[in-house]
Amino acid sequence: MVLLLLLFGLLSSAICGALPVQSGELTWSPRCPTSSRGKIPRLIPDPTNCRSAFLCYHGMPRRYFCPKGQVFDAQNQECVPKQVCSKENDEYTAFTTCPDRNGPKNILFPHPTDCKMFYQCDNGIAVLRQCAALTHFNPATDRCDWPHEANCKARYLTLQS
Repeated sequence: MVLLLLLFGLLSSAICGALPVQSGELTWSPRCPTSSRGKIPRLIPDPTNCRSAFLCYHGMPRRYFCPKGQVFDAQNQECVPKQVCSKENDEYTAFTTCPDRNGPKNILFPHPTDCKMFYQCDNGIAVLRQCAALTHFNPATDRCDWPHEANCKARYLTLQS
């Protein structure tokens, strides 16, 4: 099934090209690994759209959409009949962004659509974290901060249909 999805994704990519999530001056798309070290290519869930995932093809992220009425299941790497779509409790493998092993410094990066949320790398896994009430994640300091200091509105993304 993964192979079928990969082939479909490649075909869709060839026809449609890469479509990163965009909002004004901001563009978000996953970083693709330079080497998969023997891993089978994986679809990376789009944190802004339950119907969408990215496939890395020759180092470039290619966006893939599930058929209408289906959502992308990251654990099984396939589209499934639409169920509850909750990105808030998302904990996904982000081998394209997080290093395989933890280093001396925590690697943190902002959630693309929720100012209170951020991801912390843990041995190759991007784990979703949340700031305390009334604070937003500030990527300049890698800390939760007052909203006016974090300047999150500039990072907000809109969903792409």
